[in-house]
Amino acid sequence: MLGTMLDRHPMTRNGSTLREIVESDIRNEAFSLVTIIGRSGSGKTATVIELAKYHFVIYFLCTDPRSEQTFEVTDPNFVQLGKDVENMCIAFTNSGQYSGLKELDTGLKTVAAERIEIEFLARLIFLWILFRKYPQLTPEQFFREQLNGGAKTVETVVTKLRKYHCETINSMLSYVEDHLSNGYLQGRGLAIALDEAQVAIHNILGGKLISPRALMNKDFLDHKGHVQDDARRGFFTPLSATLGFQRATLITLGTSLSLQDADHVYNAIDKETRLKTIMHFSTFNEQDQRDVLSEVIDISDCYIPAAKRRMLTGRPHFSIRVVERLITFNHSDQNSKQRRLENAFDETISQIKTDLEHKVQELITSDKSGEIVKLLSRMVIAHKLWIGKVWFANETSDDFIQKSLCSLREKYSDVYLTMDEPLVVEVVEKKLRELDVDATYVQYLDQFNRLIENLGVKSTANGDMLEPLIRRSLQRFNDIDLANLPFLKGIKLPSWCIGLKLQIDEINTAPGFGFNDEGIKADLEFLKAPSPYKMLIESPGTRHNGAWFFNNHYAGSLAIKLYTEPLEEFVHKKNETSSDLRGSFLKSDDISRKESLQNIRDEFVASGVPARIKGILRIHLEFPSVSGTRPVTRVETDRTTGEEDIMVYIDSENMDEFFYEGIPEN
Repeated sequence: MLGTMLDRHPMTRNGSTLREIVESDIRNEAFSLVTIIGRSGSGKTATVIELAKYHFVIYFLCTDPRSEQTFEVTDPNFVQLGKDVENMCIAFTNSGQYSGLKELDTGLKTVAAERIEIEFLARLIFLWILFRKYPQLTPEQFFREQLNGGAKTVETVVTKLRKYHCETINSMLSYVEDHLSNGYLQGRGLAIALDEAQVAIHNILGGKLISPRALMNKDFLDHKGHVQDDARRGFFTPLSATLGFQRATLITLGTSLSLQDADHVYNAIDKETRLKTIMHFSTFNEQDQRDVLSEVIDISDCYIPAAKRRMLTGRPHFSIRVVERLITFNHSDQNSKQRRLENAFDETISQIKTDLEHKVQELITSDKSGEIVKLLSRMVIAHKLWIGKVWFANETSDDFIQKSLCSLREKYSDVYLTMDEPLVVEVVEKKLRELDVDATYVQYLDQFNRLIENLGVKSTANGDMLEPLIRRSLQRFNDIDLANLPFLKGIKLPSWCIGLKLQIDEINTAPGFGFNDEGIKADLEFLKAPSPYKMLIESPGTRHNGAWFFNNHYAGSLAIKLYTEPLEEFVHKKNETSSDLRGSFLKSDDISRKESLQNIRDEFVASGVPARIKGILRIHLEFPSVSGTRPVTRVETDRTTGEEDIMVYIDSENMDEFFYEGIPEN
């Protein structure tokens, strides 16, 4: 598979691949429950296919029995399994052979489990039949046979097995498993894969069953005596539980985070250490694209514009679509190789955009609260500023993963979302604009887009993009009186501002300005002997995000915060404190950041610089805003010292005053 051509495999948080987990199970004779979660096209199925080169995989493709869609690969036996289970459960419910909800739930799960065991036994017998016919059968051949005609054999076996009692089925299972283990597998592992497993959660017996943990805790009813929504389960619960009892590694693949919940795999509640989750998938960059395309066509003398190549970076499936286009082109086509390659890129980009637009439209249409739109808006802006390095909490993550918009990141015990593909970002931005769902967002985004374009900041640059963007923007006000700055108009400024112009000639780190020390020691030397019109980019620990001096007594500073939601009051207060140059090398007003920095702080105070500063232009940029009462620009006077600082506040409502375009470049 192309997804594994580059020899990069999805991994758990601890760095284990699926194959390593299965082979560890073989050695330890203890079988894991592995969940692989990711957006469509990330390489989940390719990972199982790669495993099937080395170990025998019994493959289920979970399919909605009521779906009228046609797919390239289908599993008609799973469709029939779903129909049978639903009909059997309806019959049991109507029989009245239970005295309450708990007994009904037990009965439904038992009925489902018995039919699942028949299905699994039939697929296991199919493997046994192939071994008896072809003793040298390989795992890869078995996987292929399941997709190419094996379904009919399995259907026939299921029909025959349904005549037997459940105890007989259990005996048959043990017999076949023993014979496979002792005579045929020859040290190779047996795994069960449930692909598109979220279908078994939502589309078969959806909400008809009860969470095993809720049953144990006896807290599954609401005040009206109905099963609580968060305690409802579907077919995936008995499916994974029944298959989890077999002598095989169980692998579930899908786009729903709930797949990793041990409560769904209810035989694992007391053995959660068996659960392993794979969410970390490799992404394709432009070089990876070239490597894959080179396997299909000689592109050494071809040229594809960087913008198009970048558009298809991200999940491997995007590049695979280009390969598929190239393969399907008529080889008698008189178009040049260059033109065929360009057409493949153009058609792939167009088709993926169309698919994504439908998914984004569905998300926005279903968004009754407006929260999804807000989150999409923040994700687009975050990508432009930090290129997929901002993670978002996963409250709506299932929708975002199922719609192929976001990838997942694990951090500690939490899972976060990130929108990290240029093509997805472009489509989401386009749909938000078309639907005019958030005027504030569009205005906000327009400002950033124009600013990035005007200042020439490259979106492929590494590192924090907002801070240099802001510093560079401030330079555009060079040679303008402070009183005429757009964000200070209407403010009664202190007398020290009269006739004072903003001027920042150079922006650099302290070593960049020629100071020999490194880090905060170099920052200290700069602040002790400041040069006018030079902005310092501080090291961590100095506190502010930019500092410069008008002269020996007056200075300017930047304090920048970009959050995914409005800043809490305490964060805003800390940002305010950090803009005071007099408090450099402190964590708060009078507390040293670290004991090891106390000497640096003492030396800074002894230099007399803090006492010498009589006024500071303190500019706070806090996006999207501060929760609660919105701070307004003002002059703050220290009644004890007479120091007068100008406290400027820029957020999404007045950012056009700072990112101001109505002036010539200075």
